[in-house]
Amino acid sequence: MRHGEPYKREESLDGPCTASVCYRPLRYDVLVYEPAVGELRINARSVRERDLYRTHFGHHVFGDPHFFPGDAKYSLDPLLRRGEPSLVCTDVAGLEWVRLREVHVFWGGAEHAVEIHRTDNVFRALDERGVRLPETARLVRGQFHEADRDPAAQARQTGIVAVRNTTGFALPRFAVLTLSEPIIGPQDNLDEFQTRVTFEGNTPYDPIAAGRFAVLLDPLGVNAIGRGVVAGVTPVKVIVDPDHLYDFAEMEQGNTLSLRNAPAGSARVLWLEESGSTEQWTVVRLGDAEDVLRFQLLESLSRCGSFWPSRSYSGTASGARSR
Repeated sequence: MRHGEPYKREESLDGPCTASVCYRPLRYDVLVYEPAVGELRINARSVRERDLYRTHFGHHVFGDPHFFPGDAKYSLDPLLRRGEPSLVCTDVAGLEWVRLREVHVFWGGAEHAVEIHRTDNVFRALDERGVRLPETARLVRGQFHEADRDPAAQARQTGIVAVRNTTGFALPRFAVLTLSEPIIGPQDNLDEFQTRVTFEGNTPYDPIAAGRFAVLLDPLGVNAIGRGVVAGVTPVKVIVDPDHLYDFAEMEQGNTLSLRNAPAGSARVLWLEESGSTEQWTVVRLGDAEDVLRFQLLESLSRCGSFWPSRSYSGTASGARSR
């Protein structure tokens, strides 16, 4: 965008005589419109000029002078509304994690008070003290620390996948989601499908799809994407009968907060809290189902013959843990 700047007068030397030169400098400003994201970038000298370009470009191109609102593009408000889950970045290519290292809380008043929290992880430090960022606060500055994802390590670690929370409510770490279709399928983006394994995560339903679940490594808001363990060792809560403890665990219909202790299942219990309550912390190994089926034969069976089970049992002594 070419335009003239304010009129200028400067002294000049013409031989032994002085004179004046009056002219209007020429200036170029730059406007770049990004149709893919609907953004307008402006390089101009003053705020008034930027507002002039923004409103006139919107008026002449889109018929609306307020098509580009002129508000700040970025905001720290999600840190107040969602807390630590707002920093989950599993769906961002190349990023492993993001942590809030510093935040400035503006309280205002006659002295323009600003409270500064500075630590390796602000949210974890606040949790240790049992406090949260006040929802009525105004955050004026934040500093973040992020770690890049190693593509080679991502390819090697196949036991952790990206999971989207489609349950309709926020979930804590170590919640349980049953897995359905990929978030990005081969028809959507073949390269992305081959590079990163992703799943939609739902509330466990009936019939239970044994073994087809993930234990979350990140707290997830509604429709947020985070990491989930599908194979390997992880902590998780388990519903138990304190009088009958078993070596395995499996999903329970309608329960996203814990697994259920069982004589057979897709998760092997490596350690159990045994606190006497009906909900206990455990360490389990996912994908370690018992591949031996115990049964009672009620009639003769010929060599290489087959049969259909007439009844199944749960809570048998064969899978019980000794106490």
